[in-house]
Amino acid sequence: MCALREWLLEKQNFRCAYCQMPITSVQLGHCELDHVLPKAPSSKLNRKLARSNAPEHRYHTFGYTRFKFVPQNLAVTCKQCNTFKGSFDPLSDRTKSPGKLPYVPVAYCWVHPQLHDYTQHISIDQEWFYKGLSKQGSNTIRVCKLDKAEVVSRKRQADALVAQSDDLEDFLIKYGAQFENIGATQGIVALTSNYGIDAATADEITAMFADYNSSKGAEAFCRTLTAALEFVRNASVAAASPQTVNEH
Repeated sequence: MCALREWLLEKQNFRCAYCQMPITSVQLGHCELDHVLPKAPSSKLNRKLARSNAPEHRYHTFGYTRFKFVPQNLAVTCKQCNTFKGSFDPLSDRTKSPGKLPYVPVAYCWVHPQLHDYTQHISIDQEWFYKGLSKQGSNTIRVCKLDKAEVVSRKRQADALVAQSDDLEDFLIKYGAQFENIGATQGIVALTSNYGIDAATADEITAMFADYNSSKGAEAFCRTLTAALEFVRNASVAAASPQTVNEH
């Protein structure tokens, strides 16, 4: 699976297919594998709405299980874009189910990374503000919430904290102080992408800061920071330790 991610990521110039933020590693936690046409039915499926082409109905989908392993239906994304996309179904005409994977640009009301030239559908300025240049581009921006200033701001703030931090402890001090502004998702991305921390450990660390955020106070912050660093050390030791093998 890593080889497939690497192949896709290279085709995408090591950027998220939808927001174009850099992705530095193919390992889990650094990026996610998105099925452009959803691989499974939506959890709260309305069968009538699943045949509708209205934008507000596109989270209702029967899914396309038969295309689950087709490379042309896959894209590498950041966690945030994949989360926002969810079960969104970008097939242009959903009134009938295709027998084989459509592989022409007009078949999608969405920027398909293997079929569309991103720059023809979305423009991004130096401040990372997104503008739709086509229906496909506008839909991608809307669904991934790239038009929401707070979403883009969180991405930029997390990157800025990494650049300003001398080491992991320095980053965690700054991150904890700005947790409300940055949030858990971008904290996980920053930790996994820049400090070699696995996704499960990063998730635990952000949960600690979320708990601290509800209580506040300097003493609570110190306890949280100490606990987070200890958790990272323990996780690193466990990962480095050889596994015990029972001989029979």
